[in-house]
Amino acid sequence: MEECFSPQELACDPDQTDTHYAVLVAARDNVPGYRREELVGYMALDRLSLLGDGARVMLVATNPNLKLFLQSIGFRMRRTRTRICDRYEDQADVMDLDLRNGLFGEWVMSLLDPDKQGSKLPYEATSEGADGVPWSESELRKMLAHLHSPGELQTYAARVSSVRDGIQLQMHVLDLLEGRVHGISQQDQMLLYAAYWTHAGNPTAAAQACSMSRATFYRHLRTALIRLARVL
Repeated sequence: MEECFSPQELACDPDQTDTHYAVLVAARDNVPGYRREELVGYMALDRLSLLGDGARVMLVATNPNLKLFLQSIGFRMRRTRTRICDRYEDQADVMDLDLRNGLFGEWVMSLLDPDKQGSKLPYEATSEGADGVPWSESELRKMLAHLHSPGELQTYAARVSSVRDGIQLQMHVLDLLEGRVHGISQQDQMLLYAAYWTHAGNPTAAAQACSMSRATFYRHLRTALIRLARVL
């Protein structure tokens, strides 16, 4: 807990607390039909369902998949105060979802409608581009929506290192999605390729091509977008 909270916060009167500190105890790895990451995700969502306006939740995470999942639903990630929680090669980070400033309603709506476009929310996952300007999820979606039109990609070319124009950006992204350039997993390649190339504009067909329900497809697609933003 000392990795997450200042001494002043730890000395807070229990009646004045506003933060849930999450502790993950265990998750079975042999449940038919579910991957380990999905089980951890369901456990996290079960606890998140207890949240309300004016609260925040924090935890220390080392598993890269758990970090990506939490970021995909609005958590911010920051370094721990020390390195004492690092686990072998996995670095420990503090994951923080702060809903204390009237953001609870917006956060809930973002989960119900993950494709909703609009202004960047304070908790939206971002990753910095080559120009130092953070990629937001909505910006990355807009860029990928123009993947078939190199001319429209010209606006985004300066955001990616070693790319001069829209045609080069199109080729670079397709190299990533088709596996010619390493950087994202095969599942992420499949999801993004179906969503923005072979079945662009038709999420139902894209989900079917990936053998997923639309809900599962959207959930995994959002995580894939975060990983692609980091690579770009």
